[in-house]
Amino acid sequence: MGPVMFVRNILLVLFLIILPGNLFAAVPNLTFTKLSNSTLEPLKTISLKDLENSKSVLIFWRSDCAPCLREISMLPDITRNITGLRILLVGLQNINDFRKHIPANLPENIEITVANNDINTVLQFFAGDKKSIPLSVALKRTGEFCDKQSGILTSTKLEKWKESC
Repeated sequence: MGPVMFVRNILLVLFLIILPGNLFAAVPNLTFTKLSNSTLEPLKTISLKDLENSKSVLIFWRSDCAPCLREISMLPDITRNITGLRILLVGLQNINDFRKHIPANLPENIEITVANNDINTVLQFFAGDKKSIPLSVALKRTGEFCDKQSGILTSTKLEKWKESC
């Protein structure tokens, strides 16, 4: 086994050990810019640590992803009756690239954010080798990884995460 493969295997083992644990401690430098839901202007930078003490769902998307755009248009209906979950819609590109795709009737319980880290870094951490979007990730109040789903999110899945995470 060459040195590159050795390092890759070590990183994979560390990833598998850390991921089930506390994400807040594992990736302190993963940050998002929270945007105003009405104007989409930057408000503040938040980190995974800021999600502590709340059940959270992160929905990763891009404006050049057709399934992502379909999911975004469905979010008002999908999340209509969901309470008790902090939902972050995380854009994986420059805000100007997706500004026109955010529905005007997006519920207030959805926080619009932009990932500040490189898209590959974000997807590698949350999705591993299967880097597909849309990607939704559920986190427990403790910061532990709960579940993830590639593809369009449903209200049934959100309800399940609300109960199990």
